[in-house]
Amino acid sequence: MSKLPETGSSLVGYLGRQKRSALRQAQSSPFVRSGITPTAEGAASIASLSNVDNTADSAKPVSTAQAAAILAIKPTTRFKGSLLSSVAVAGGANIAFATLDDPASGWNSTSHYWICPVAGTYVLMGSIKQNSAGVASMSINIHKNGTTAIAGPNCAAVAYGGGTATGYLRLAIGDTVSMQCGTSYTTQSDSPADNNYLELVQVQF
Repeated sequence: MSKLPETGSSLVGYLGRQKRSALRQAQSSPFVRSGITPTAEGAASIASLSNVDNTADSAKPVSTAQAAAILAIKPTTRFKGSLLSSVAVAGGANIAFATLDDPASGWNSTSHYWICPVAGTYVLMGSIKQNSAGVASMSINIHKNGTTAIAGPNCAAVAYGGGTATGYLRLAIGDTVSMQCGTSYTTQSDSPADNNYLELVQVQF
């Protein structure tokens, strides 16, 4: 610190110079130039750090590796066709499912098969339940491209009898999947529960 002058006039001059110096320093402050109140928040704004404490999730950056991992995630492809009402089903023909859960819009309502939009491995399940008639020799066949790929066992000739067929299939884009019953029958309606349906879910790309 400078030594104070001993004489009065020199002291006045010294104090004047100190005042002017302090004023120049204050005027050159970034707070004064920017008009921002000198607070912690104001300092953060001057340093372009205004989002340090309140950055929205949508504005947060991710690393290149994270971005690549996010882009690699693919939605799961699925389909389910059901018969919830009591209807007659023709044996040896593709079942015309009326109630659909089909996010990929792959169901062909004319030929009654689902067209695969994404290649991969799929798990499939078919189920049938007949009414009180008790038709003999009922069996489920899940077809891939018109050929039996998964066959279920014959169902017993009992009232309200039924059965299932399950398995895995590797599907390419454009492959078709349908379900048939070996014998004509009439479905049992347990709506809203499903008992006559074909369901598939992609489990591997």
